[in-house]
Amino acid sequence: MPFCGKTLDLLVENRFRDSRDWYREHREELRRYVTLPMLELAEQLAPVVEELDPLAVSEPRRALSRIWRDTRFTRDKTLFREVMWIAFSRDREAFPHAPSLFFEFSPQGWRYGCGWWQTPPPIMEALRKLVQAEDFAWLEACRALEQAPLPVQVEGARYKRPRFEGYSPSQRLWLEQRTISFLCASDDFDCLFSSRLHETVSEGFRALAPVYLCLCKAQQTA
Repeated sequence: MPFCGKTLDLLVENRFRDSRDWYREHREELRRYVTLPMLELAEQLAPVVEELDPLAVSEPRRALSRIWRDTRFTRDKTLFREVMWIAFSRDREAFPHAPSLFFEFSPQGWRYGCGWWQTPPPIMEALRKLVQAEDFAWLEACRALEQAPLPVQVEGARYKRPRFEGYSPSQRLWLEQRTISFLCASDDFDCLFSSRLHETVSEGFRALAPVYLCLCKAQQTA
C-alpha cells in the first residue's frame, strides 16, 4: 500500500507525544501505515539500485530508517523522528563511508538524491581532485545535473570564505563544499501518496546515476 495522510498524521503525533507508552499502543498502526509502505517502496526501488550499481546493498530491510532515534551520543534526547528515509549504499566494510542513493519524506514534503550526510574530509579532497582535473566521471555528473527531471539542489556545509576563485562556476559548485549531497525536493503530496511514487523516484535515481558514480569514484580513490 502507498503512503497516505494517515502516515504523516501518525508520525507527527508520535513525534509530538514522544512517549514510549503511546508508541507501544500504536505500534501496529505505525507498522501498517509507515513501516510496511516504506518496505514496499524499498522493494520496488531495489532492482533499480542493482541496475545502477551492482555493488550496492539492495536488501530492502537494511535500507529502512527506524522511527525511534539513538539518543546515546547526542544532546537531543527526543525519542522519535518524523523524517523517514530509505538509503542504499555499498557494503560499509568493503567500501567505508560510501555515498548513498536515498529517498526521504516528512510532513513538509519528500525528496530523493545521493551523497553523504557528512562527507569525510579525505573523500571530499579526492572529489576535488576529480573536479580540478575535469575527470570524465565529473563531466558526466555535470551533464546529469543539467538534465535531471527536477531541479537539483547542492546541500552540505560550505567554506565560509571562497577558496577556489580561479575555477569555473560549475567547478566551484563542488569545490567550495566541505560536505556534499545532491537533492531533488518536492511538496507534491499527491505524488507521495500515489502507487506510482516508485516510478518517479526510479526515474530520479537513474537521472542522478552519473553523479552517484562520480561520488563513488571519489570514495574509492580517497
